[in-house]
Amino acid sequence: MSQITPNKLYELYKKKKINKSEFINRLITIYEFSDSEEIRVECLNTIDDANIKTENLFKFLEEVVLSDPNIEVRLNATSLALKNYPENGYNLINYLFNSSESKVFIARIAKIIGERMITSDNNITNELSNSLKSKILEIFENEDVKSFEILWGDWFHKTFEGFWNFLLEIKDPIGYLEILDYFISNNKIYYWFYNYIFTKLTFEQLILFLNNSRVAGRLFYILSFLEEEKPPVRFYQIIELFEQFGKNLTLSQINKIKDLIKKNNHYTLVLILIFHWLYHFNLQSIKDILEDSDLKLILKMTEVIKSNRFGIFTHDYFLYSVVLFLLKISKEIDEKYIDLFFNHIPLRIRDNLVSKLSKIVVYKENYKNNNYKTTHFLKIKTIFEEFLEIVSNYYDIK
Repeated sequence: MSQITPNKLYELYKKKKINKSEFINRLITIYEFSDSEEIRVECLNTIDDANIKTENLFKFLEEVVLSDPNIEVRLNATSLALKNYPENGYNLINYLFNSSESKVFIARIAKIIGERMITSDNNITNELSNSLKSKILEIFENEDVKSFEILWGDWFHKTFEGFWNFLLEIKDPIGYLEILDYFISNNKIYYWFYNYIFTKLTFEQLILFLNNSRVAGRLFYILSFLEEEKPPVRFYQIIELFEQFGKNLTLSQINKIKDLIKKNNHYTLVLILIFHWLYHFNLQSIKDILEDSDLKLILKMTEVIKSNRFGIFTHDYFLYSVVLFLLKISKEIDEKYIDLFFNHIPLRIRDNLVSKLSKIVVYKENYKNNNYKTTHFLKIKTIFEEFLEIVSNYYDIK
């Protein structure tokens, strides 16, 4: 006689050949005596299909969650407990969060919470949301990229409005950038990250980014990677987002930018130039930073060019940011600052810089069939031509 399976047992129950109590007891017996993970999962699915909810069944599910040796079986039981016994299931999950040593298991439970939270109509939703937030915060703060990868799912796009605002409470933003850096090649995740995180940053939060050399460096290298794309849509998307801050700077914010420059983190200075924040200073503020002996702005700009530690010569837009600001100084304050800028640069590097600018002016093939970048190239070309014309007053340009 063939061994009875959970499905056959369910058929007997539906046909009323066995009662509810016998059905549950025999199903639990099959589970307890089975060495097969597939059979044990089938037992759980059969419980779900039968839609039976009793105290004994929850105790059974709880035991499975806590003791089954297979993670898939445990996760199935966790999902079923949360679905059919929301309040008890929530308490069980809190216990698991506090006691489990497996980061993979915790991340996968968090994913179950996210999916359940979207479909749940019960009063436990807020509690689920808070539990999930605490785990996501932990993932970001610990730069736990693998757990984020496990946690990711379509429910990310379905959460209620404002759910992701809690991520902006993180004081050290390196976790944002570690995760963005890891998933930068995944457009779906990138645009989620851009829409829910980057677009919601305030100026004060961005200052936290730039005040940390590790974070500023990571952000710079992310931009360097994105600038290499063809077309570099995401690069310009981030640049234009952060440039908006520069167009509406207050005196207090200008002072914060000055403080960042004084700290002499070259990554930060490069980003400030790329975001065109200095370009949007009023003339008096620009004069102040040029004349401030603590800031040494021109000297610091030349140090960036001299070291080329940021690959400044390999990225047209980064050169454009420096040149654009120097032109503003030259035209609206004093042309001598361009001469001062070049005097700080060794002859070999100066010639390389002029050569790079000259090639960009005459070479158009890089931008052929690239409509998105064509507009930016034409802007860059015009600026470089103007800059080289001024430079030619001081140096013999071949």
